[in-house]
Amino acid sequence: MKKLLCIGILAVLASAAPVAAHAAVGDVAGEIYSTDILAVVNGEPMTSYNIGGRTAVIAEELDTGGYGFNHMYNDSERTLYVQTGSNTNVGDVTVERGSVGEVVGNIYETDIKVIFNGHEVPGYNIGGKTAVVIEDLGTPDGTSPNEEYGYTKYLCNFTWDNDTRTVTLDAFMSNYDYDGLSHFIDFSCTDNVITAAYRPDSSYGRLMDVSLSDERYQDMMYLIEPLYFELDGSRTEVGLVCVYPDISDGSLLSVRQMEYDRINALAAPLKPAELVPYDETMARFENTEEYDIVSRCETDNYTFMFVKFKNEPADSNMHLVSVRKAGGYVTLWTISSEYQTFEVEASGGDMAIASYGPQAIRPGAVGMLNTEFDLNLYVY
Repeated sequence: MKKLLCIGILAVLASAAPVAAHAAVGDVAGEIYSTDILAVVNGEPMTSYNIGGRTAVIAEELDTGGYGFNHMYNDSERTLYVQTGSNTNVGDVTVERGSVGEVVGNIYETDIKVIFNGHEVPGYNIGGKTAVVIEDLGTPDGTSPNEEYGYTKYLCNFTWDNDTRTVTLDAFMSNYDYDGLSHFIDFSCTDNVITAAYRPDSSYGRLMDVSLSDERYQDMMYLIEPLYFELDGSRTEVGLVCVYPDISDGSLLSVRQMEYDRINALAAPLKPAELVPYDETMARFENTEEYDIVSRCETDNYTFMFVKFKNEPADSNMHLVSVRKAGGYVTLWTISSEYQTFEVEASGGDMAIASYGPQAIRPGAVGMLNTEFDLNLYVY
């Protein structure tokens, strides 16, 4: 964890406009002053600046500081692109409030355009970095359908707490949780509709399949819409979704805020009420016409094994399976059977090690990939 000490500073301009018509790029446009205002971005404190009485943050640091954004600069376009990314990863950051009124630097005119989640927003040059104003990003102006869901066209909102002198900026972000959705059930999302099917042979940690229609979203980029779960022809609203092109390669991204408990409750009837008995599961995998148990070991409460599914494609037909002796089983991995060696061994209690390879483990070296599992951690 990194420990940073950041001093909040205040930049006040004579005018709130980012670029004066008569000014040249690089000209001094104002002074930077220290401030006692604290900015919080996606739940994390961040060094802030005040421009014309409003609070700003460095656009590039929204990404590099781990505040849940991505950025890309295109010099030929003189454009800085900023886009909501994934979860925050700030670390242990302390932002200490400064005193009010001390001059600590200058603001400079800039010709760089800032595109924030698909829309242009004023940008300010602060010592070679670009500042954007939180109020610009988070204040509804009546022009975007996103306001129905509490966000602006920039997919942000902000609040001001006068008692604590804190400005908070929150972006529309995914609330992805590895254990959020039920295992054993394969979830797929087509545009804004989630469907599900019971497939116990799918990998335990399998991600949701997502399919997006370029035609559907041609005129809906950066617009929030309801997310639905569909089962047996009936749809239930289970969250929100927003689709937009990745600034790095143009591929469509689907950012979802899901009500996990509601989705799991709706999908629960897909899973059989009774766990498959141990003997029945083992009899299935011991059918040599369809399966080949490549390696097997026993722990106190489980049978742990690599099983080749003979009727599946070679790139994913080797299954690492844990069969509970009290009933039920899970598929921990699905990988290619084209590796030369697959081995499992018990390592004490209900711990077991799975190994496969050889494969590159570091530059110039090959070896086996070894992973130890606590088989009691999984839902059977």
